[in-house]
Amino acid sequence: MGIINDIYSGMVTRLGVSASSYTQLSYQQNIEKNKFKGNYKGYAITPLEATEDDSVTGAFIVDHLYQITFTDGYSEGGRSQVGDELQYTRVMELNTLILEVFDDLARQKSALGSNILVVNDLRISSPEYLDEEKTVLVSCTMNIKYKINR
Repeated sequence: MGIINDIYSGMVTRLGVSASSYTQLSYQQNIEKNKFKGNYKGYAITPLEATEDDSVTGAFIVDHLYQITFTDGYSEGGRSQVGDELQYTRVMELNTLILEVFDDLARQKSALGSNILVVNDLRISSPEYLDEEKTVLVSCTMNIKYKINR
């Protein structure tokens, strides 16, 4: 099916292990379109830009950025929330989750495909809030370097 689909499928599989309480969002590209009910834990995977890396091996080497966005609710149900303690807690939990997911993907890179060379360059973004939905989003990007034999 192709290396991009292999990487995507491998990421979904690994997230089923390292982020097992999270489910894939229905809308991967436009996250705000999803219906967030309660403290909904979800994720979206998006391949971003890719660049060719210089190579002398006769293989085509690609640095490809992937973004994973995790969501979690910060609703207290019917109770009134004073302050932003629950938002802060969710952001800390999502940042910790991202570190665990990155570590898993870096260690289990062969699950993403046989041509994967390295998973590196993790970057975690600032949180975003969907106030109406009482949902926080935290995204990360990571580089996945792979080769395509010529």
